[in-house]
Amino acid sequence: AQRAKLPGAQTMHRAARGSVLERVYTLVAREEERRSGYHWFLHANMNVFGANDSIDYPRLVLTAGSLQLPFGLRMVAGSAKCAELEWGDNTSTVTAQSTDRLMVAAIFDDEPYQPVVLEGVEACRKDKRGVVNLPEGRWNVAHLYCFFGAADGKRYSPCMYFSICKS
Repeated sequence: AQRAKLPGAQTMHRAARGSVLERVYTLVAREEERRSGYHWFLHANMNVFGANDSIDYPRLVLTAGSLQLPFGLRMVAGSAKCAELEWGDNTSTVTAQSTDRLMVAAIFDDEPYQPVVLEGVEACRKDKRGVVNLPEGRWNVAHLYCFFGAADGKRYSPCMYFSICKS
């Protein structure tokens, strides 16, 4: 059963190479004293992969870190074109700055092992809302992993999962 999980986890980790997700994995591995970002990813996610290419997307951990997620992060609207998010202000805490940027990684059902960080997300924590444009394509389900990154790119938050179905 464990051997059936490893190829999926390895494939998804490989797909994150060169993206901000790889940087997140490296930073979190240092924070948690793991040997590498690869080992952190496997440790965090091994149990979400299963036989017959199954993935438990809501339990998948694409990001982690020492930044705090904003209070009450939620999706208020979602369609095949975009997702609208809102959150409360928590910039008075030590682990949250007004300039932290909203970032979104997505996995589409037509490419189930290919997380991509979506471009064009302009929102900062101080904005308390953001719009995430979704690409056109043959996908039917978009799995969204919303997180925040410090302006200097040295700290990231855990992610929160949302999904959107076209139909």
